[in-house]
Amino acid sequence: MQHIQKTKWIIPALLYLMTNVAGGEKYNRTEQKLILEHRCEGTEQLSPQEIDTMYRYKVKIAFKGEHQASIISRDINPSCLHQAIFLDLSHLDLVYLPDWLTKFTQLRKLDISYNQLTPAVLSTSLDKLSTLEVLDVSHNPLFKETCWMSVWCSIKPTMPAIWQHLNGLRVLNLSHTGGDADNYGDLSLLKNLYQLNLNHNRLSNIALLNLNKFNKLVFLDLSHNRLEEIDFVQLSSGLQILDLSHNELGHLTFAPLANLFYLNLKANRQITFDIEFEDPFTLPALGNIEFDGALPEGLIKKLDSWMPLVI
Repeated sequence: MQHIQKTKWIIPALLYLMTNVAGGEKYNRTEQKLILEHRCEGTEQLSPQEIDTMYRYKVKIAFKGEHQASIISRDINPSCLHQAIFLDLSHLDLVYLPDWLTKFTQLRKLDISYNQLTPAVLSTSLDKLSTLEVLDVSHNPLFKETCWMSVWCSIKPTMPAIWQHLNGLRVLNLSHTGGDADNYGDLSLLKNLYQLNLNHNRLSNIALLNLNKFNKLVFLDLSHNRLEEIDFVQLSSGLQILDLSHNELGHLTFAPLANLFYLNLKANRQITFDIEFEDPFTLPALGNIEFDGALPEGLIKKLDSWMPLVI
């Protein structure tokens, strides 16, 4: 295995920024001691029964200015609950999203991972949460594959038209949801997205995702899928971190990704590269490749000569 890494601190630092800065705050469990001294009016309140249900299932929330999420308190002021900016409904085995979810009109971050949700269920609530910036839908069985005699397989259903209602999203996690590109549909409607995680799915192509239409996307994880080929022209031109590991890739078709710094190609087939990858003036930011086997000589020289740009 060939592992070329010029600086040990850059990748951990970038990944830290992606996982922590993306959500705005870092949320951890703590006891909730919230005092709302002002009145909150003009919105539909949650009922005592709804609040009690959230308490019993240990639903965690956070408000603006709080650096830690906490389990909701039974005696919380219901008239101000809608001001929560983070709501954690993960690991609850939810089959449906609760009706009261749409009452959280100021949510910025929503975690509904590790449940039993379907695309149809998502459409009943998510299209009404236009303030969301961070959404984690991972580890839900959104799509299922059916095969006939190991000859022909079908993955169903497709995602309803919800992406256009979430154009404020900056971070989206769809890993472990089981879809191919046509199941997820056109993601380019999420114009502000800069981090997208699609690992551990059944992607055999990425054309229908329209990733090349993103202007702000810098982090893309397509690892652990079924990709056999990829044309870099299908990717966002602003990408900085790209993970294509654990696929079935053979040939990589070049496109000038001027900002690409980190590329993971581990655990693929015998990968070959367009000659343009070796040109010393292409991919000028590329400083780190993880790759099984021997890289082309031109790529090795490029990486050996890499230095961070200092302005």
